[in-house]
Amino acid sequence: MSASWRKVVASRVFTSNPGAFDDGPHMFRSTLMRSACAAGLTAFLLSDASAQQELPTIYVGLRSQRRASAPSPPRAPTISPRAPTAVAHGAPTAVRSAQRAPAVSRPPAAPTQPASPMPPPEPATVVAREAASAFDNPSYSVPDATAATKTETPIAETPASIVVVPRAVIDDRKESDLAEVVENVSGVWFVPNLGGYGSFTIRGFNTTTVYRNELQIGPANLWVPNAFDTANLQSVEVLKGPAAMLYGAGEPGGIVAMVTKKPLDTPHYSVEQQFGSSEYYRTIVDATGPIDKEKTLLYRFTGAFQTNDSTVRDFVSADRWNLASAFTWRPSDRTEITYDIEGSKQRFKPDTGLIAWGDRPIPVPIGRSFQDPNEPYDNLLNLYNGLNAKQKLYEDANSQWTFDGRFLARNYKTSDTEIVPAMPSFETAILPIFGGVNRGAFDPRTGVLQRNIFGLDYSERSWVGNADLHGKFDTYGVKHDVLIGYAYSKMTGDLLENGAFGVPDPALAINVWAPWYGIPSWRFSPAALDYWYAKSPTSAERWKQWDSGLYVQDHLTLLERLHIIGGGRWDYAVHGFSNSDIFGDATRFPDQVSVPKAGEHAFSPRVGVLFEMTPWLSPFADWSRGFGVNNGLDPNKRQLPPQFSQQWETGLKGQFLDKRLNATLAFYQLTKNNIAAALPGSLSTSIVGDVRSRGIELDVSGRVNDNVSVIGNYAHTQAKILDFADRNPDLIPIVYPNLNAIVVSERGNWWPNVPRNSGSIWAKCDWNGYLAKEGASFGLGLRYEDIRWGDRLNSFQLPAYAVIDALIGYRWEYEGLLWNAQLNLKNLTDTQYFVAADQSGAGNPRLAIYPGDRFQAIGSIKVEY
Repeated sequence: MSASWRKVVASRVFTSNPGAFDDGPHMFRSTLMRSACAAGLTAFLLSDASAQQELPTIYVGLRSQRRASAPSPPRAPTISPRAPTAVAHGAPTAVRSAQRAPAVSRPPAAPTQPASPMPPPEPATVVAREAASAFDNPSYSVPDATAATKTETPIAETPASIVVVPRAVIDDRKESDLAEVVENVSGVWFVPNLGGYGSFTIRGFNTTTVYRNELQIGPANLWVPNAFDTANLQSVEVLKGPAAMLYGAGEPGGIVAMVTKKPLDTPHYSVEQQFGSSEYYRTIVDATGPIDKEKTLLYRFTGAFQTNDSTVRDFVSADRWNLASAFTWRPSDRTEITYDIEGSKQRFKPDTGLIAWGDRPIPVPIGRSFQDPNEPYDNLLNLYNGLNAKQKLYEDANSQWTFDGRFLARNYKTSDTEIVPAMPSFETAILPIFGGVNRGAFDPRTGVLQRNIFGLDYSERSWVGNADLHGKFDTYGVKHDVLIGYAYSKMTGDLLENGAFGVPDPALAINVWAPWYGIPSWRFSPAALDYWYAKSPTSAERWKQWDSGLYVQDHLTLLERLHIIGGGRWDYAVHGFSNSDIFGDATRFPDQVSVPKAGEHAFSPRVGVLFEMTPWLSPFADWSRGFGVNNGLDPNKRQLPPQFSQQWETGLKGQFLDKRLNATLAFYQLTKNNIAAALPGSLSTSIVGDVRSRGIELDVSGRVNDNVSVIGNYAHTQAKILDFADRNPDLIPIVYPNLNAIVVSERGNWWPNVPRNSGSIWAKCDWNGYLAKEGASFGLGLRYEDIRWGDRLNSFQLPAYAVIDALIGYRWEYEGLLWNAQLNLKNLTDTQYFVAADQSGAGNPRLAIYPGDRFQAIGSIKVEY
């Protein structure tokens, strides 16, 4: 090791030496390639758009009118694609009223006399109300959602907490991944994890249950990537509370449901280039339209290319691409078949966060990393293949029946090599005594953090499908909206571990007060990892999960004002998990690990009532029950029993300002039973406790008027441990003399990473109206989180924080093209804060505290045709 390397103390020194990262030339070439790609794609899309025009002369007013009245493809094939309606699906009420208003004169659609070369301009009022981009609804007001009922149901008529974040919010706030989008919803947070992964916390409970077009992606008990790209998302829906009645086994907090973009029958093209601080570059393309003149074949293509460094952490960077294509075939007015394929790849250097010192995060510069600039890049690959078939079976004046079948295949692979804090695997269950000898990963007396290099190769495969029969009919004055469905899923995962997660390598120890960097590259080689693997208690792992369920739901409407939703699902879930160490398998390959399987039967009901007391206010109440599997073995090598959950909820739903502004106020109590945890010093687990979450949540979104749009939320959450470890007398107390530590009861402690109070507000002002094609825009937002405990032992806290965001933009029309220039300022005051402490990936939350993003400026220029 050279003297210059040994003298490095502050990690930021390397920002002036691109060669130390081995990515400076790469970043420069990446920037040039992205700029060239953006220019080429712009020229291609514009030339392609010009070639598709049937008329030699196109008038801006008529084109804008056609674009504003063009429909999006319906969710069910109940409307003929060859007879488009006058208003696009999801268009705001004000726009519909304006288009119906007889006082506004419009040019005839088919003039009987030859049109003059230059028709008179349309009235200014009409131009002002035509969408700057009817391609995506620019309104913050979303009247309907599907996640709560699996049917397109008005939110105001749904007795459950369901929040929708529309595409307009994602575009305005420049949110490039799903973790940013959920910040717009009350009681929902993203918790980072070791290796660039994480989980969502909903109403206090961690969940990896993410859905794509109503089908689950990934297991409900491992992790999710923290980079779900938003380029192909039309909206994000969050259903709160146990969702087992429709979706089967999962965590009780709720689900995050992504709705992807669909092909449209009106040609439209857009290219956007973003650039910002921290070496941020992002190119987004979007194209859609018909393939044939009859508009029976439609397509849509979206793509995103992004590269960036961390805004706060040294040695952390990433670049990724995401490509998606969808094709829709409409052979008749009653049939619609859509096939879509989406792939993403990410190359990144992840972060393991900071550590706790006493009862707070360690007081070192927040950007100081305990990684190394020579650490190799990790890789992640994700591929989806989806199919959706809709068929209208029967329709008359009194009833309608539709079949909807869905299928999704997913392949996921990742290869990671991390520098991790090295500690015993059972350190999660013990509380170090700082006044004595501490042989854990971090010694607070000397500031030395023990480390080692750990690698893994993980692959996951899933096949998910369902078939729904959806009917609408009346019986004796009662309206029924019935759903009968069957769902099936099969998921498997293989994990091959390398290196040593829990065995410290003295040569890699680092002093957190004065760190030295420059680990030789050969230490990351397969041979070096194999050497340490032999000393590590980790080994190959394999898990399997099957689930099949039959569900029935009925949405009854009585007297046009009383809505009752009830239903249930019967599930048979088969699950299994094994580690080669558990059975002493003489192999380290996952496909040779014995996996005992266990089956669980469960019935999950839900019932809800909503009464439209006034046109603008509706009280509601609902009760739901859920279940989840415990993928673990007890000391006798037996599978653990399943988890169960129960939620009571009541509240108010409001529609204000001519139904432009929607609000939901909810009071809930949610309890989860049969939580499993690892036994100290063992690979076994045990049922150890129950957790209860109760609170108040408020979500508001929509438009105050044509100029002001808003989305905001507030959550008061009390998540506490009712019973943890007290059920197992062998755990209380256990003293480890060699570690000078003791296992303590966690009963009555606060659940980690859950702030007592949190909320956010984002408001945007469009000077000439949100539908105007020209004008300035301004936006301002605030996010706040209260103090949070960092672990179940409540041994340390994460401070409260507030972050301010802002935007300024201008859009205009030039030569028939719509342009939009925008500047977003994130964390305007450059606040230093901490997002969460990892509860799973790093083994001990005290060794994995993740800081939030610092100030970032993002400029963008977008052109549409």
